[in-house]
Amino acid sequence: MIRALFFGLGAFVALWGLTLFVVDGVVLACEAAPETQRPLVQWTAALPDGRRVIDPPDWAAYTMVGMGGLTMLYALALPRS
Repeated sequence: MIRALFFGLGAFVALWGLTLFVVDGVVLACEAAPETQRPLVQWTAALPDGRRVIDPPDWAAYTMVGMGGLTMLYALALPRS
């Protein structure tokens, strides 16, 4: 059971990393007040029309694919129970 959990988690992270290779940024359609969504304000930048954009650094895709791949390899190396 734990083996499948680690493999699924690694696949999820690796697929998000592959997505970041294709996408330059993600525009969110939320227009809430900044004080009500504190974590959103910390991780995003504001556009002139009030929407928020997530612009991940270039190294994030490589890091996520690597971490996901290593987690999947770890899951395959776990002993079967």
